[in-house]
Amino acid sequence: MGHTSPTRKFSLFFLTIIVGAMALNTAVPLTYAQDTGRVQIATGELDDQMRGQWYILKDLKQGETLTVLAQGKSGSLDPLVAIVDGGIDPATIGPAFQADVQKAVDAGQDPLTVIPQFANTYFLAWDDDSGGGLDAATQLVVPADGDYHVLVTRSPLAETFGNYRLTLGRDFQQPLSEQVRSAGQPFATPIEVQTAVQSVEEKLITLSSETPSVEIRLVDFSPDDTLQVFVESATAGRTPAVALQAFGTKAVRGGDYNADRTQASFDYSFPTGGENYTLNVSACCQDGTTWTEDVRLLVGRNS
Repeated sequence: MGHTSPTRKFSLFFLTIIVGAMALNTAVPLTYAQDTGRVQIATGELDDQMRGQWYILKDLKQGETLTVLAQGKSGSLDPLVAIVDGGIDPATIGPAFQADVQKAVDAGQDPLTVIPQFANTYFLAWDDDSGGGLDAATQLVVPADGDYHVLVTRSPLAETFGNYRLTLGRDFQQPLSEQVRSAGQPFATPIEVQTAVQSVEEKLITLSSETPSVEIRLVDFSPDDTLQVFVESATAGRTPAVALQAFGTKAVRGGDYNADRTQASFDYSFPTGGENYTLNVSACCQDGTTWTEDVRLLVGRNS
């Protein structure tokens, strides 16, 4: 009977260990992916120029669980995250939020109460601070097959900025945390959102019994632009009036008054764009006397 040298025994033993390790190394990632789903990690920066970053998640399946964690990693960033149906145009979210806030202010409400109302209307799921500290964390059981958006933005409660770390889980069975690493194929892609041009202009106007109204020509509007108009009288006892006109003659929209009729305002949307619009600012209710009235006009575009 032959004998195996000590060197031969050592080589066989060492080869067995290598083969076993290779088998384990192959099996573990497969088991991990099956048991815990997929994880994707993204980073970015939010500041005055980049107030939010959108991601598109294509072909999610009904019943899958999408988990999201956003963490501020530098500066003062206090992130907010939201999951949005893929059928909603991200470019409309900002102007819609601003319009809702302005309506609340005009109605004498606390603007902060608008935030959860707006979020619950436009977002499928969202969060500000429940991830621990300033971290934002939320999840959604996907209601139907299709595309979805994830938004990382700054909390509207404060002007913060800095770098963020976004962790996304797709049917991931463990809580998302700093220790979680990427697993499986990526499923989220950052997208660039072209928002509507935003602007606000203030104009001080003096009306009088000799010049009881002025007409202001407006720039052309792009599709989905929204015009916001606010006028108030700085002269006691006088009531201002404002109206949107098409081609200088056709009345389109008039201002709604506050309780004491010293202010008037309205919003008007242009789904297909518009041109040749003017604003007519006047003093309401002429009484035949000689008078002057100082009026403050604010005109916003998608503001």
